[in-house]
Amino acid sequence: MREITEEQIISIIEKHRDFFLADIEGNLCLEHYNMIHKQNLTENDVVLKISKCFFCGEEKLCVKNNHTD
Repeated sequence: MREITEEQIISIIEKHRDFFLADIEGNLCLEHYNMIHKQNLTENDVVLKISKCFFCGEEKLCVKNNHTD
């Protein structure tokens, strides 16, 4: 069986970074969304939906769409 090196894994992650982040960003509470994007958005700046946050695992209001993009 062929082993995958760390360099290959990093290369794959960098190549498909947008795909991985799109999955994660689909389910982030406002607190974690702001932390990842280094922003300070409020509930008035985004559309929220009830969902399970990818990071904290709690079901609460998560960012659906960012109006500032």
